[in-house]
Amino acid sequence: METKANQNQIVIKMNTENEKKMLPLNFIFTLAAGAIAGMAIIFSLFWGLEKLFGM
Repeated sequence: METKANQNQIVIKMNTENEKKMLPLNFIFTLAAGAIAGMAIIFSLFWGLEKLFGM
């Protein structure tokens, strides 16, 4: 993305190839690992509460 100031006019140019990038694979793996870890934490939290209150 480039910005050029011409007198009182601002022209913004964007490259289409930079705009349509796919998410990197590392980010997808990180997201999946975070989701799994979050579910495990929530599950263990509820399991612990259930054991604590003897439901």
